[in-house]
Amino acid sequence: MIELYTDGARKMTGLGGWACVIHTDKSTFFYGGFMKDITNNQSELQSVIEGLARVININELNFDVNVYSDSSYFVHGFREWMSIWEKRNWTRISGPKNVQIKNLDQWKLLFEYNKKIFKITANWVRGHNGHPENELCDRIANYCRDHKCDIDGRVVRDSIKLEDIILSDSVIFKH
Repeated sequence: MIELYTDGARKMTGLGGWACVIHTDKSTFFYGGFMKDITNNQSELQSVIEGLARVININELNFDVNVYSDSSYFVHGFREWMSIWEKRNWTRISGPKNVQIKNLDQWKLLFEYNKKIFKITANWVRGHNGHPENELCDRIANYCRDHKCDIDGRVVRDSIKLEDIILSDSVIFKH
């Protein structure tokens, strides 16, 4: 089982960041990146896309992946709407007919990843509520947004606690 925690961050300027934490049986990985000219929903979707891409890159295709996000847009879209959108040629379920969904490229990519990985389950977590991985993702996403940088890291699971990472800029934020 792989656990993937994600979060996006955006300022009114359109600058944003994304972050993910991946727990495998052997290690914990954390990543973050900078984006510009994006919406909040796009940064949330990008965090999941980047996380799933990295799950594929670390060759963990034969495992179930539990994705945890504080974005109800992602969770509902992935659980309930995505398969319907695909059947309807990526048009909206409600409202005017034949109107293309927003963030189409990102949703199509998520749809493709859903076919590549054995089983992906989308789970909602309350944001800004003390959940260690969500807090870490929030911190990384905001840091990447504010410093216009990317972060790649790997932590051997037993060598450091996530709470220590969250509290220590020196552990994470070297770019």
